[in-house]
Amino acid sequence: MKDLKIFLYSIALEKLRKIEARMLAAIDLQKNWSSANTRVEVDKTSICVYLHENLIAQIKYDWPVSETKTKNLVCLKDAGWMTNTTKSRLNQLASFFGVPGIYQKAFKWYSDNGKEWNGWAEYEIPADLSNAYARKYYKHHC
Repeated sequence: MKDLKIFLYSIALEKLRKIEARMLAAIDLQKNWSSANTRVEVDKTSICVYLHENLIAQIKYDWPVSETKTKNLVCLKDAGWMTNTTKSRLNQLASFFGVPGIYQKAFKWYSDNGKEWNGWAEYEIPADLSNAYARKYYKHHC
């Protein structure tokens, strides 16, 4: 089963737009990066992703949720721009972090969990998420 998951993940990565693959590589490697209309900024508490200078995602590592507990969170936002490019970037980020993405039906956006999209969503990043296969891909293709 694990080999099938690796195979399917590698197929999915090959269908990425080059700019999206590089965006995910920058996030995975926690490096600042910019190309054309997309930018990744890394600081000590979070990683921010911008599209046309609008914040569309924030990844928060070890974010305090109580005095003794932290979580890794990803917040996805459309920044008021419900375009195909925004949706594509958000869906690649959602897939990368193992959280629900976005789809469109009758000109409305919906989250993959079935709820109508309200412009933003915050999810806990699954603890068992491993991007080791992504790192291997990026080294060879980016």
